[in-house]
Amino acid sequence: MKTPKSMMIGPVEVPIREEPGLISKRELGGYTEFPSGEIEICPDLPPQQAVLTIFHECLHAISAQYGLGLSESKVRVLEMSISALFRDNDDFTKVYFKHL
Repeated sequence: MKTPKSMMIGPVEVPIREEPGLISKRELGGYTEFPSGEIEICPDLPPQQAVLTIFHECLHAISAQYGLGLSESKVRVLEMSISALFRDNDDFTKVYFKHL
């Protein structure tokens, strides 16, 4: 998977950079740096895990940007449940993204 260079979160462009060795350095596949908001992603992740990790880190960035204060466990619940919502409901997903 080609890692995007950045993601728009509301009006803020959040940079994403590949960080070789991130798993061994932080024991994580991804990390959101605060206060800069920069997302680090391990370039060696399999594509499905990379997508979920970027989404997970975007949720951390949203939480920080809007002052939500979401815990790691709440971010994980949102990551898995929102991902499953879109993955398991093709008809809804097509209509939803068509009308954005």
